[in-house]
Amino acid sequence: VVGLYSLVATVAGLLFQISGPVYAAFLPRLTREAAQGNTASLARSYHIGCQIVSVLVFPAAAVGGLFAGELLALWTRNQEVAQQGAGLLALLLAGNAASSLLHLPYALQVAGGSVRLVLLVNIASAAAMVPLSLALITFAGAKGAAWAWLILNLGYVFGGLWVYHRVILSSELSGWYMRDVLPALLMSVLVAFSASLLMPADAGFVMTVLWIASSALIAV
Repeated sequence: VVGLYSLVATVAGLLFQISGPVYAAFLPRLTREAAQGNTASLARSYHIGCQIVSVLVFPAAAVGGLFAGELLALWTRNQEVAQQGAGLLALLLAGNAASSLLHLPYALQVAGGSVRLVLLVNIASAAAMVPLSLALITFAGAKGAAWAWLILNLGYVFGGLWVYHRVILSSELSGWYMRDVLPALLMSVLVAFSASLLMPADAGFVMTVLWIASSALIAV
C-alpha cells in the first residue's frame, strides 16, 4: 500500500511542476507592485497569474483524473496497479489541483508582507489535518489520506482565501472564483468527461497516449 501511494503521489505531484514556475515568475512582479502601492496593477497581475495557473492545471488534473487508470497502465505497464491506484490518483490530482490554485494567493500575501498571516493559517490547518488524516486513514486506508489532503486544500480554497483577501485586495475574491477559476474548471471537466466517454474501448498504447494528450490540449 505504501509503495502504491508513493507511486501515485509521484505522478500527481507533477501538477506542481506547472504551478511552481508561475509562482516564481509572478512573485517579483507582485512584490514590486505591492511596494509601489499600485492596487489596480497589483490586482490585474494577480488575476492574470491565477488564470494562467487555472488554464494550465485544470486540464491536466481533469484529464489525469478521468483517465487515471489508463495513465497508470501506461506508466507502469501493470493493469493490477492501474486498477488499484486509479481512484487514489484521481483524489490526489484533485487535491494537488486545489493546492496549486493557492500558489498565487500565497505569493500575494508574501508580496504584501503578510507572511505571519500565512503562517497562522498553516498552523491552524496543520492542527486540523492531523486528526482528520488519522480518522480517514483508519476508515479508508490510503484513500483516506488522499481524501484528507483534498479536504484540507478545499478548506484553503474556501476558507483560507477569505482570510487572505480580508488583508489584501479585499474586493477581488469574487473575481478569483468567478473569473480566474470557474471557467477553466468547467471547460476542463467538460472536455475531459466527454473524451473519457468517447474513447474507443479497444484503443492500443499509441492510440491511448494520443487520445489523452489531445484531450488535455483541447481542454486548454
